[in-house]
Amino acid sequence: MVEGFVNARDLGGHPTVDGRRTRAGVIIRSDTLNPMGEATAAALLARGVGCVVDLRQPEQAARNPSPFATSGAHGVAYHGLPFAGPVNSDDPGYGSLELQYRAMVRAFTDVAAPVLRTIAAASGTILVHCEYGKDRTGLVSALLLEIAGVPREAIARDYAESASALRPVFEQFLAEGPGDRATREARLALFTPRPEAMIATLVHIDARHGSVRRYLLDAGVLPAVLEAVRERLVQR
Repeated sequence: MVEGFVNARDLGGHPTVDGRRTRAGVIIRSDTLNPMGEATAAALLARGVGCVVDLRQPEQAARNPSPFATSGAHGVAYHGLPFAGPVNSDDPGYGSLELQYRAMVRAFTDVAAPVLRTIAAASGTILVHCEYGKDRTGLVSALLLEIAGVPREAIARDYAESASALRPVFEQFLAEGPGDRATREARLALFTPRPEAMIATLVHIDARHGSVRRYLLDAGVLPAVLEAVRERLVQR
């Protein structure tokens, strides 16, 4: 964990299909539920963070500004690259996490090229985050681990760890959130990360594009960038 975050972890240590492992200290995936104050910034700098990829919508970033969003002595490169996450809606069309994530996959194509290009070229450890660190960050992390050659079962387990990390947040929502208890329980059931939801999302990408690699190429990511990201993520 990183001080100031609820749902933060390193993407290092995952086995790959060719017998290697993902490198520690390359990418930290996280939420940003709490104000990112001086203590949080210091903790990130102590971990060698040199680049921040902020996937939040502008209004979310405005409510909880990143200390790295303005240039200064910190020397951290900040990149605001927002795309739409799951929709908080009672519309039946959004009635499953899998359907929500299909829409999120479409939305990510608008920023896939700059996100991957930023990761390939960044200096130091990279912090990738959204609001809760489970949906937009979960998708980007899954795509990165797929590029690295991590088996999908392991990708899904990493994604689902957010359910445990966010349990205190979920419990507070159940106790204090809007609406009656049954409504809160139904909404929480919809948005809680499940391994099968991420597996289904990756399978959906395969069905629509042939593979995750082809999906990213179709979104404008250059082959050289994909290779650079893989080399950065995987131990030699």
